[in-house]
Amino acid sequence: DSSVQANIYGLHLQDSSNNVVQHNDLNRQTYNSPGGYGIYLYRSDGNKIFENDIDTNVNWGIWFSEAKGNTIFHNNVKDNHPQVSDNNPDANQWFDPATKEGNWWSDYSGKDGDGDSIGDTPYPILGPGGVVDAYPFVARDGWKTKRRSTIDHYQPPAARPPREVRLVVVSGGDVQVGAPRSGALSSVAVSARSVALGTDGHTLLALDGRELTVMDLLGGARDTRTVQIDDGIVAANRDGHSVLVVGPRGAEQYDMTTGQAEFFVYNSRPSELAPSYKHNHIFVSTPRGIDLLYLNLGGRTPYTIPLDGPAGAMSMNGSGTRIYTAIVGQPLVDVADTEQYRVVDQIRIASEARALAVSPKEDVLYVATNEGVMAIDLGTKRVRATASFLGSVADIAISPNADQLYVALAGQQRAIAVLDAATLRSIDVIPLQADPTHLLAASY
Repeated sequence: DSSVQANIYGLHLQDSSNNVVQHNDLNRQTYNSPGGYGIYLYRSDGNKIFENDIDTNVNWGIWFSEAKGNTIFHNNVKDNHPQVSDNNPDANQWFDPATKEGNWWSDYSGKDGDGDSIGDTPYPILGPGGVVDAYPFVARDGWKTKRRSTIDHYQPPAARPPREVRLVVVSGGDVQVGAPRSGALSSVAVSARSVALGTDGHTLLALDGRELTVMDLLGGARDTRTVQIDDGIVAANRDGHSVLVVGPRGAEQYDMTTGQAEFFVYNSRPSELAPSYKHNHIFVSTPRGIDLLYLNLGGRTPYTIPLDGPAGAMSMNGSGTRIYTAIVGQPLVDVADTEQYRVVDQIRIASEARALAVSPKEDVLYVATNEGVMAIDLGTKRVRATASFLGSVADIAISPNADQLYVALAGQQRAIAVLDAATLRSIDVIPLQADPTHLLAASY
């Protein structure tokens, strides 16, 4: 038994397997980053984690990164931000398979219709692959008062129907939108030098100088405001309602709900942004590495993740545990761990990467080079497929359905190439009138 409270770090298991973690109070770790979690497992397998209180940690309550074969049940997980993340689909068991009893989550809203103390709907675990706690308790310490066996309501969810995809392309400075199968794109009368999508997948953020346009691609509603930042790039914060603009002389966070804006000190030349799942924290790709920009106390950059050269194109996986960064002038992609703030792996490629995209299942990295695009298996680091083009690749985007890869081509072949994501074989080509600079795959 132990009490780990009010520290920078909570309980951290790294390369540590086959342990029992029981009867611990892992509460109120308050440091934003690194740390701030209740329990963190990195490359740790076969552990049994039960009967712990994981309460009010400023970042994750439970965070698994490259961990598998662990069993987690009979834990009270309360008011952490966010509660839990697991980047290994179906690799861990979030309940006791013998008793069909899981954990208590303070934000679980399901009902117990049959009085067995277990919710009738599963609790989702943040990360790829639809992992769930299939048997969540509806009350704290529910396993201590449970009087009957679990009535098993759980059924694996039916396959989700494919999402509707809309391509968003900046071509000649003009934002154009259209379905991949339409064969053409239409202007939405918005200019942009930098674009991003909101966390809902269909809110467009378009920045042109100091003019920021927020547009719902589904309903068409739009709003325009002036930001304080010159030469900025835009991204959506993970909170679902804030826009981040970062430039070489400062950063601004704009709340789309309240209209309030806050300015932060920052001094570097950003090329890509990756908002963190942690509070008030954003990763910034720069010539000196990956900056950790804290959006609190007026803004500060306490650490820069050192890379093997200047940072270029950057892409974060969906669960927020890995950042893939192209190294300018080198045939190399560095892989950084977002908790340890260091490069944990390298992927060598044929030539310098111009754009990167991670598959929704986090098992494939798509890399664009001057020669074309390639799909790299992240388990083996082997190339699965390649494709080449007449034009030069400006940007790439992966469908949220993971079935198609979209390639923006400039120069000799101005177009959007629609490829099969598995084979990289051509499905369609959408012509453009001007060179593209940015490409996004929105979804409804």
